[in-house]
Amino acid sequence: MFYRDFTRTEIHDMLNASGFSFDGNFKFPTAGGNQAYAFVADGAILIDKSLGLTEQLESVIKRELKIVKRKTWKTKKEESDPSKRVYEAAVPKTITKLKSINVLENYSRELDTIRPGKSDASKYHDLIFNILKTVFDGRLRRPEKEEYLAGDTQRVDITFQNRRENGFFKQLDEGYHITCPNIFVECKNYNGDLGGPEFAQIQSRLNETRGQFGIIVCRNILDLRKAKERQDNLKKDKKYVIVLTDQDIKKLAKLKMSGKEDEIDNLLEDKFKKLT
Repeated sequence: MFYRDFTRTEIHDMLNASGFSFDGNFKFPTAGGNQAYAFVADGAILIDKSLGLTEQLESVIKRELKIVKRKTWKTKKEESDPSKRVYEAAVPKTITKLKSINVLENYSRELDTIRPGKSDASKYHDLIFNILKTVFDGRLRRPEKEEYLAGDTQRVDITFQNRRENGFFKQLDEGYHITCPNIFVECKNYNGDLGGPEFAQIQSRLNETRGQFGIIVCRNILDLRKAKERQDNLKKDKKYVIVLTDQDIKKLAKLKMSGKEDEIDNLLEDKFKKLT
């Protein structure tokens, strides 16, 4: 329950950021206009370090309290009189005003706290998923994490369906005539550069039916020339893959928060033009 109304998307974002995933299999009985969702506490707190949530939960905070006394009602008339309603409760002497929190901004900050390597690969995957589904909202739809393809023989980190309504992904389809009903994303939380196997992996996801465009998200690129060679090899097979680093992801998030939608498309377009 919340002190004000939030949209379904806002509620899901807040809960996901706190380590809860939506349980779509649990159905509540319909009762008037009531809306209820079930969540499962099965994930990492994605904005833990940026907000210090675990640190706050584990700390023992002692505050000075003042006592507000409650007077006993003698009659029903006194009970119904607001001026007679006095309660006894321990309340803080000072009130701390909570700062406004932008979940997308905190996702971006959290990227810097994740260590490259297998131990934090799942958290990195979750963060990138939540950032991209927000950044690409309005361009792509139906974000899915770890979707199976090819008779359940392949598992893609992130998939989207192309809305084909505006922006870069519409231009990709209508302007460049590249088959892209689906957009595939692979996340690599590596210390070093991407190698041949990482490009071969996303290459196997792409075809003229499912889609010919994909994205690899990684921490950084040290050897730009080698990455470009691998991208060029895929292009010969009519498969187009751009690479987004952490810096690109944070820039996309910042543009989204600033409402600079055209610049989001420009960044993606610039990445794509380097392939052509």
